Amino acid sequence: KGDHVYIGSMSVSNRTIITGNLTNHPLEAKQGIKKLYCGLGGFGNCTHPFDTVYKNMHALKGRRIAIILADGVWSYLEAAKKAAKRCIQDGIEIIAIGFGDADYDFLRSISSSDKNAMKVHQSQLVKSFGNIAQTISETSHSKFNNNEETKTWEAIGEK
Repeated sequence: KGDHVYIGSMSVSNRTIITGNLTNHPLEAKQGIKKLYCGLGGFGNCTHPFDTVYKNMHALKGRRIAIILADGVWSYLEAAKKAAKRCIQDGIEIIAIGFGDADYDFLRSISSSDKNAMKVHQSQLVKSFGNIAQTISETSHSKFNNNEETKTWEAIGEK
């Protein structure tokens, strides 16, 4: 349980469906993640997650990070980019992880920085999420308990 780390989960395809509300209880977070499956919300790509991210995170205090997983090309790229920029302007960090047919340039365009965009092989997804989670945890722990400068999540490649 982390006092400053909240995790939520959602599926994005033809519709955005929240499977787990933001929580700082690990078991609740796992339950939301376990509700995700291929085809939840349809089999297309007509929407994006950023309006839902903004709605659920804009009023929160502290560091806010949305990790977006994409496996291909979205139908309405410009709408997604515009909504992602709204989140970023509000201070929500966007990390975009792509695999499969995901376009790296698109991942960069929806990320809060070029360093927050990565394309990985599907076999590396679990490791990527684990590295990001560990770095966020270390950053949050240091930031809230030691008030010292901390490295950003993109330093995970240096471990």
